[in-house]
Amino acid sequence: MKFALTLSIAALVGLAGCAAPTRTVDMGGQFDEEAARAALEPGAGKIQGNALLRQVGGGVVTCAGNRVDLHPATGYARKWFAAFFGNEGGGYRSVHETPIIKFVNTSPAFSTLGKAGHCDAQGNFEFTQVKDGDWYVITNVQWNVMTRYGAEPQGGTLARQVTVKDGQSVRVVLAP
Repeated sequence: MKFALTLSIAALVGLAGCAAPTRTVDMGGQFDEEAARAALEPGAGKIQGNALLRQVGGGVVTCAGNRVDLHPATGYARKWFAAFFGNEGGGYRSVHETPIIKFVNTSPAFSTLGKAGHCDAQGNFEFTQVKDGDWYVITNVQWNVMTRYGAEPQGGTLARQVTVKDGQSVRVVLAP
């Protein structure tokens, strides 16, 4: 099943700025499609959770209505997450964070091999039939704030690496 990957969206999150500094990451094009396909075979596990960011004024914004993706933690994915978040465990990257990450020599298959879902009205998500192993959950939590110059995006991309063992159900909260 092909889908537009949140990773692609996340890589573009910072492009709203003007001439922000850019860091180029060469992915080497070496994506192990067989390992990703094997990881995506049905399993007995479940990954569920929610994603949220707290605003400066104390309000909470969730991923409600946004896409959430689940990706096998292949070597290629670990490299991507390490480059984007600064560590392979995931984290938070603001829409205003610099440098902008530009990925080159990428594998087109990387953006098509994963599971896609959406956050419900309360910012909850769930993936069922997850095979044992290491996974990445990634989504965006974003909103606009009106300034005298117009709408300014706030928020960013959240991700976390999770491990499913023995067909268990794992709960994860994506927050900084």
